[in-house]
Amino acid sequence: MRYILVSVFLSLLLIKLTSAQEIIQQKEVDESKGKSEKIDTLSNSFLSFSIGFGYRTAQVSKNLNSSDRSFAEKGRLGIVFHGSFAHYISDNLGLSLTFSNYRSENSEQDRSVTTSYYFIGPGVSARNRNNKHSIFYVSAHLGYVGFKSEEYYNSQDYTFTGATIGLDGSLGIDFLLSNSLSFQVDFGYTNAFLLRVKDEEGQTHTLGEAESLNRIDFKVGFKIYL
Repeated sequence: MRYILVSVFLSLLLIKLTSAQEIIQQKEVDESKGKSEKIDTLSNSFLSFSIGFGYRTAQVSKNLNSSDRSFAEKGRLGIVFHGSFAHYISDNLGLSLTFSNYRSENSEQDRSVTTSYYFIGPGVSARNRNNKHSIFYVSAHLGYVGFKSEEYYNSQDYTFTGATIGLDGSLGIDFLLSNSLSFQVDFGYTNAFLLRVKDEEGQTHTLGEAESLNRIDFKVGFKIYL
């Protein structure tokens, strides 16, 4: 249900932006001469790179004891790296490819867990220029999620890997530093569920309770217009 609601929300935002008035190329009217002049035309393509924090939103399993629940809660927060490329086929709507990687580490006494998973996939991106200094944008992507968990318990090491399909969405604003560079502030959401994992020996284990990889992100970075 959450996956559907997120998809609908992002779709509505994209429709709103693509139907907006074309304002990527703004005009200044010279009233005295009755002429217009184009200013601040943006490139149709860009690369973006950002870093920030990700917080896993799923509830910790009620089947865990209090000690394990406390340990799992501390492992929610991690570091996120994000990169994307987009090419706009119109002033407001573009096709894009995005990649993100989340990693968290948690340890105490005789146990530790390092969890990482990445998303890569194609999608759509839309933008709306607020004024000559800032641009509002939104994107939605569907793609592949690769998961890895390295665990240490009672002097034993364990490694589990898995894969699934997920949704990645972003909502943010660019502050233009020039026609070729902007500083971006971004809020993101990843939605995915893991049903099976493989151990280091290649054996597949079906999880009794699906592992939620849902998380929210806050990132800052730069966008380069090509």
